[in-house]
Amino acid sequence: MKNLYVIMGVPGSGKDTQAQLLESHKGFRVIRIGHLIRELAKHDKNLDRTQKHGDLADEGLVNKLMSKALDDQPDNANILSDGYPRSLSQAKALEEMCHDKKINFVKVLYLHIPHTETINRLKLRARADDTDETIKNRLEIFSSTTMPVIEYFKSKNVLNEIDGQGSVEDVQQRIISVL
Repeated sequence: MKNLYVIMGVPGSGKDTQAQLLESHKGFRVIRIGHLIRELAKHDKNLDRTQKHGDLADEGLVNKLMSKALDDQPDNANILSDGYPRSLSQAKALEEMCHDKKINFVKVLYLHIPHTETINRLKLRARADDTDETIKNRLEIFSSTTMPVIEYFKSKNVLNEIDGQGSVEDVQQRIISVL
């Protein structure tokens, strides 16, 4: 049976770094929705505009991408979703996908960092779509759209809040301790 874990946090919280470490050291199969969307945006002007503004991509498209990505994983895989779900409807869609595909939804890893740390990290990473405007927009979206997802998973007792501050190794040890 496939096992699904979700890693969540504000932009710049270290999700990608921690996902890479879990992939290389613990054998997780990582589904990077943001990467899949950025690849699609190279050939879709509307999606590209959405990305550059920092808005969320169309939910139907994102749900289809996630469903296909789950299907593409081998049996008995430990799967880590990075960047999905970002809204309450996506969270419910993910639970339904797991039920339909007989995937064990194990837990959600929420990397929590203070707001000031978020801004500092995003300015340092210098990604092309990390302008002041998109950073502000992403943080507003996280607060209004994604925080309810975190509360939802908390109410279902699958959320593990992890302090995302400190060295990469320290954060990784905190994650491993809850796996």
